[in-house]
Amino acid sequence: MERGIVAVTDNVKTAGLIVYWHMSGAAKHEDLREAWLSEGLSEDLLPTLPTPRCALGRAVAEVKERRQLVRPLAAGWAFVCEHEEVSGELSYTQIGSVKLDMIGRLDFSPDTPSEICSSVALDYSRILFEHAHPDVSSWLKDQAIRLQGISLRDTGGVWFVPRQSADEWRRIANAIRLASAHVVYEIPALKSSEAVEAILDALSREAGEAAAKLEEALAAGDLSERALRSRLSEAIAMEVKLVSYEEQLGKALPDVAGRLEAVRANLAVAVLAKEAEEARKER
Repeated sequence: MERGIVAVTDNVKTAGLIVYWHMSGAAKHEDLREAWLSEGLSEDLLPTLPTPRCALGRAVAEVKERRQLVRPLAAGWAFVCEHEEVSGELSYTQIGSVKLDMIGRLDFSPDTPSEICSSVALDYSRILFEHAHPDVSSWLKDQAIRLQGISLRDTGGVWFVPRQSADEWRRIANAIRLASAHVVYEIPALKSSEAVEAILDALSREAGEAAAKLEEALAAGDLSERALRSRLSEAIAMEVKLVSYEEQLGKALPDVAGRLEAVRANLAVAVLAKEAEEARKER
């Protein structure tokens, strides 16, 4: 049981799925892409690969040891050896550095030890084409949100995915399993009064936080027309999600719904005012 949502067998009509995952190692992009497409999922939804700078940062971190450190530079990273002197104090010696050239190739300083150069170059070429487990976990969270999922914990980690999104979620989870050592768990969730209460509580928290964020942005009064339109789209999307859950669960959240409606109306007014202001400037 997770916050009153009860696990049931597959032959019982459920409200959706409780999902969570355990990450292990990295996922090769090509393996994930192949598994993803085999599940009939859109290639546009695949996670993006790390940038060359991000990949290099992860590669240099692989050579860190107890007395061999890595320190960031404006244009790259320095390799530093730590020494304990006879006096008991510590001293530091830079033994090399690495940065990226204009086309993303590694540029080591001449004094960098060959074993460090080889290790970093090998790791860099691998990391460029794989997804580290924190990236996959964050991306899975984004997929849960895209599928109208709700975090059942304030800190995340356990999500509720509604019944109408369960099939696509299962295809996503299967692609992850096929392409990596990651494990994605699911538990069917019974539509009980306790389950409805837990889901609505999580939904109310999410919608309230979204409304507060939008209200704060609007109160700042320095948003461009494009930014206002983006916030308006966020408000509309949250309202649609709220209505969808209210219809599925048969229970309304009038307070948070009213708050979202008000902020959406205020954003619409702000967009119109910004349009009028821009029109006056063009005359």
